[in-house]
Amino acid sequence: MRTNDREILEIAAQYNLILITRDVTTITEILTEMMIDEIDFNGVIFVTHSAFPPNDYGRLINALVHEYDDDYVWINRTTYLKPLDI
Repeated sequence: MRTNDREILEIAAQYNLILITRDVTTITEILTEMMIDEIDFNGVIFVTHSAFPPNDYGRLINALVHEYDDDYVWINRTTYLKPLDI
């Protein structure tokens, strides 16, 4: 059974999880639909190939750790992950 992207976003919201994705186009369209339908999502972090090439997991994880903050309210928020200047 395959779960569609909107279901994944809705389930993530139920469990207070943030979606991290490279799929900017599809997810942006779904988030727009959810906002129109007044359905909350629990935050999305977009990771672009230009900022983080595939298999560059070390830089990706470091940037995610730096981005995450327990006190930040992620409800209905999106951001593009940026590489750290090292």
